[in-house]
Amino acid sequence: MSSTIPTSASTQPNRLPTRSTTMMQKRLPALLALLALALTGCGSDGGEGGTDAATATDASNDNTGGNDGTGGNDGTGGADTGDDNTLLPSGEYLVGIKLSLGGSQLVAKAVISVTGEAGKGGTLVKFDLHGANPSGDVDPIAFATGKDIAIAADGTFSIGLGDVVVPAMASPTGTPVPAKLTFVAKIAPEGGFCGSIEGFVPDFKADLKGSTFRGVKWTATIPSDYAVSCPGAGAVVYEGIKACPKLTAGNNAMKSAIFDRSFELYLPAAATATDGTKLPVVFLYHGNTGNALGIIKETAWDTAAAGKAILVVPNTTASVDGSKPVLDWRFAEKVFDLNNRE
Repeated sequence: MSSTIPTSASTQPNRLPTRSTTMMQKRLPALLALLALALTGCGSDGGEGGTDAATATDASNDNTGGNDGTGGNDGTGGADTGDDNTLLPSGEYLVGIKLSLGGSQLVAKAVISVTGEAGKGGTLVKFDLHGANPSGDVDPIAFATGKDIAIAADGTFSIGLGDVVVPAMASPTGTPVPAKLTFVAKIAPEGGFCGSIEGFVPDFKADLKGSTFRGVKWTATIPSDYAVSCPGAGAVVYEGIKACPKLTAGNNAMKSAIFDRSFELYLPAAATATDGTKLPVVFLYHGNTGNALGIIKETAWDTAAAGKAILVVPNTTASVDGSKPVLDWRFAEKVFDLNNRE
């Protein structure tokens, strides 16, 4: 801009009207004063004493300022005072969730804005939650913008999202799932936030008590080992059985990883022969909410294995984390319980 403003009568003679030398001398100080004001107000980098850094009106939706997250458009100011926030950085977070419903895991994206001071608390002024998939695609779930959720001095807060619908692309079932959700959270010393989820899933008549989550800074690529709980509250290591039970044909019972378990055992005659005959062992696992006798009837594996293999067919446990019966073996890590008790 400075290159287009005349600096004297001699450099731009055609732009100034012809005046007497006396008149020009009287007006020159005024022109120079206007020039100085113009140059001060139009600096492109907001740098040396200009007024744009102090008076810029840009204010982003979060508490950190302008387009680059530090102030106005040029990163030097802005009306937003988010630089004073030392409580929880505003921005985008990857939220890993582990549901008590069969140990299912899913991932979401939260866009948050916070004002406050570490050790004194503050306000969560924006919490927009989106379902996500491993590719990083997102679809809205719920918005809590404008609710001004209080964050206590110890960093705890609660976000009641009410009735929501988890989109198909983020749902473990691959279909939209209605739910009622409340996030009971705390700011983690290691960064981000974490806690538990309370709520209910009407389609499954399932209480979500015992569900957990962890929010960390969003990345373009979602890691396969994203966290789903507060640090130190990860997977439980279960102790295996001390001695194998005595096996008999038919139903067998045992206790392992704190659960009473049972399985059907099909033994061909050759399995008890003393001539050193060796037979393969086939484990047959039923689907969710099924049972051993049901999968045998559907597949006729007992007939197929007759005389040729030992067939072991586990039954579902009575319950998993208080939810409906489900076997939680690890055929899909991000769908079932990573504790992998089966």
